[in-house]
Amino acid sequence: MPRKSKLPICKAIQELNKEKNTHIEYTIIGDYYGRKKEFDRFKFVTYYENLPHDKVLQEMREANLYIQNSQFETFGLAVMEAVLQGTSLLMSKNIGAKEVFSNLNQNDIIYETNNIEEIKSKIWKCLEDNNAERLYEGIKFNEIDTKVTGKVYY
Repeated sequence: MPRKSKLPICKAIQELNKEKNTHIEYTIIGDYYGRKKEFDRFKFVTYYENLPHDKVLQEMREANLYIQNSQFETFGLAVMEAVLQGTSLLMSKNIGAKEVFSNLNQNDIIYETNNIEEIKSKIWKCLEDNNAERLYEGIKFNEIDTKVTGKVYY
């Protein structure tokens, strides 16, 4: 979906690969919504239109970083799945699930979803300093427990 803001991530990775002589790869899972040509020019992008859930979790486990750069996201279950898989996480300030983490810092959050420089610096920081264990330790599990949250709406 366009609101996922994947193009700025591609541009940031492209610059990182050039400036730091790295070979960062970016995997996108999901429909391009007719925008496939925009991403085809980035040779470091691997695209899967659809994967079974167990394969998505496997991709997360094997990744160094999961990025959710949405312009709007009510909760964002994928960010929770990524942390539970032991993957470092970078997410936009617009992800509802960020409220579940008690220990986020400024390097965990993208404040401007189209700011290539910000995204680039935060990708690099997350790759240098994996935040998965810290974020896992800061999950407020009581706030996402189905029995607890179900009582709120009952």
